Amino acid sequence: MGFYKKKQQKVNGLWYPQSVLSGSPVSTERIAIRLSDMSTVSRADVMAVMGNLAGVMADYMALGKSVKLDGLGTFYYTAISEGKGVATPEEVNANQITGVRVRFIPETKRMDGNRRTYRSLTDIEIEWNEWNGEEKVNEAEITSGTDGATGGKKGPAKRGSQYLLYGKNIMLWDEAGEPGGVVRLINSNEEPEEITEFAVNTRDFVVFTVPDYLTEGAYTLELETYYSPKGLRTEPIVIEAPFKLNLT
Repeated sequence: MGFYKKKQQKVNGLWYPQSVLSGSPVSTERIAIRLSDMSTVSRADVMAVMGNLAGVMADYMALGKSVKLDGLGTFYYTAISEGKGVATPEEVNANQITGVRVRFIPETKRMDGNRRTYRSLTDIEIEWNEWNGEEKVNEAEITSGTDGATGGKKGPAKRGSQYLLYGKNIMLWDEAGEPGGVVRLINSNEEPEEITEFAVNTRDFVVFTVPDYLTEGAYTLELETYYSPKGLRTEPIVIEAPFKLNLT
């Protein structure tokens, strides 16, 4: 989903839609979580690779090479020499270069016998909505989960092992604003099991141990918390995972 606002051009007085960015930038950690969910690579391994990517690319571009990432595009350096012109080609030298810019060209592919061109990053369907100027900073969601014992994604969980939850604004607080809250596992008979101890409890990452005495089967996973980025809520919210926890 994309957002736009109405903007009037000074040159002709006409109105046009102008794209608007929503909220804060998506972090490297959130990208790593998404990539990890789409593959067999752990989040930590993805983070390690992404953390080194910029430095490796810079090394190659500093050698005068462009860097092409399949499915993304090509990066390269260009020199800046503003205000340093000289009268003859013989006078041109590296001292005139005052800096560099990073350029990016999205990957382009041709289809249908070279009659159709598309760019990998932009050839998607975007649902455009008018921006109302409000950012939903209090939104909370569980985005993914991983079984600490098997590495299973979004569902499989071993009883007695740790389970890792990733999301947005999922920190568990009690009514006093202290670390607390509840992880709730609900079986097919609507019988809840509440967990109140957590190995990790942060805004985007919660780790708890799945009780080993629970029976096998599918469980609804919920979090109950008073936390919000703006402070303590007056009433708790319940955040339900978009997947079932399948205990083995």
